[in-house]
Amino acid sequence: AKPAWPGLPPKLEPFYIAEYKDSVGKPFASNTFSRLIAGEIPADFLTGRWIVIFYREDCEHCHDLLMTYFTGKLPVRTLAVAIPDTDPSGHLDNPCEECVKRSLVKGPNFVIGTPVIVAIRDGVVECVVEDANDLTAVEACLKFPKQE
Repeated sequence: AKPAWPGLPPKLEPFYIAEYKDSVGKPFASNTFSRLIAGEIPADFLTGRWIVIFYREDCEHCHDLLMTYFTGKLPVRTLAVAIPDTDPSGHLDNPCEECVKRSLVKGPNFVIGTPVIVAIRDGVVECVVEDANDLTAVEACLKFPKQE
């Protein structure tokens, strides 16, 4: 039987703090922040390798990361998760055409520095990058070369 995504928690809190640094080796779905992804999750999300990117739509660093690594044909299935409550006047389009695009549920306040990259394999966290300026860590976690 394929593992199933557990979906949203039954009750939402007023705010959530993203805590991923100690999540390597743990199921992605066991992280409360991860469970706040709204919308339908692909049926094969907990199977094989996926990259999850948490980003803000008004974040230039996020947009640069997406433009650098997530345009054209992607070698790894990718879920791009927008964090709500961005400045609509600074909204930048997500250039990743092959990404599955979702957002976190609206309502709570989210405490997270963006972008955050999480790589999972069979639903378990392989690596986390919270500092997108660390290109060595980004490329090691993504495990695919920078596109020129």
